[in-house]
Amino acid sequence: MEAIASSSSSILMKNLPLSANFTFAGEAVSDRIFSYLACLRDILSNSYSHACPCSFYNASVKECSYTAIAIARYQKKISGPLIDRIDIHVEVLRVDYEKLADKRQIEDSKTIRARVQPVRERQLERFKGTKLTCNAEMGPTEVREFCQTDASGEKLLKAAVQQLHPSARAYHRVLKLARTIADLASSDMIMANHVAEAVQYRPRVGM
Repeated sequence: MEAIASSSSSILMKNLPLSANFTFAGEAVSDRIFSYLACLRDILSNSYSHACPCSFYNASVKECSYTAIAIARYQKKISGPLIDRIDIHVEVLRVDYEKLADKRQIEDSKTIRARVQPVRERQLERFKGTKLTCNAEMGPTEVREFCQTDASGEKLLKAAVQQLHPSARAYHRVLKLARTIADLASSDMIMANHVAEAVQYRPRVGM
């Protein structure tokens, strides 16, 4: 299963193998089975898609019953332009019972918020005097201004582009995500490790 998160605009989806949660202007809307959804702007989408129709692709508990061709055909139902607009792609494996039953304490929302809030304030300060409020809203001009990488990061980014052949949109999304990762590390410069983490959140079939 692949979980995907996006903050995007002008998205059009029809008959896709996705289940999603959307937030429109602060109001959450859930649509697990939909045939048509048109969204204009300011969207926060948290969605997931199984890697194959039977949902057992790469699963340890059961072998997938579909051929490689059928799986590729299924995955291609999600168009490239839509995939480009998704910021973070994460492959989520089935969770073993031992992990589900683990009683160790995990981070709560309050702890995570305390870590994220300074980053939000940092971005508000960065875009003071503009209509922008966060890194996700940057256009190509702002990306060139605020998404500067060090020499190692530039070298890594160049290698990723040459290997994965991203679209211009996907390339800018990698840089914006790397900028946010750097902000979480309180770094003014985007370093190689920030670029590497941002690249790994792109789908394996390309950036």
